[in-house]
Amino acid sequence: MKLLMILMFLSSFSAFAQRNPQIRVCNLNGGRFWSLDITKPADDNIGFCRYNNSLIGSLSLIQHFHFSRDTFAMKAYKESARIGYSSCFDAGATTIIGTDSEGGSWDICQFKDYSFVLEKTLTEGFYSPFNQSLSGSL
Repeated sequence: MKLLMILMFLSSFSAFAQRNPQIRVCNLNGGRFWSLDITKPADDNIGFCRYNNSLIGSLSLIQHFHFSRDTFAMKAYKESARIGYSSCFDAGATTIIGTDSEGGSWDICQFKDYSFVLEKTLTEGFYSPFNQSLSGSL
């Protein structure tokens, strides 16, 4: 009976994940869904697609893959192929701090259109080995 309950839970969780567009876009494009809590400018939980340690907002990937539009975060990341950024500020973004469920802290670039990319993802650049999986998915 316990085994049946566990199998039912796992199948319902899997079905939920496939219905959630943020999780689905990450899974279909080689990433893993990851969320971070932020407190400034307001309390929120932001969804990201994680490629090893690279992070980009999952909504940016939805816009990119489903609507052929790029958010400011995606544009800045793509431009990092030819422009070197040393901070979020260099790309026209502000730095905010996100925390994960394990208490880890992440420096995140937040753009005016409320799109996000990990600061290290942006500063390492499109062709960096750090971003190889993310860049390969695009």
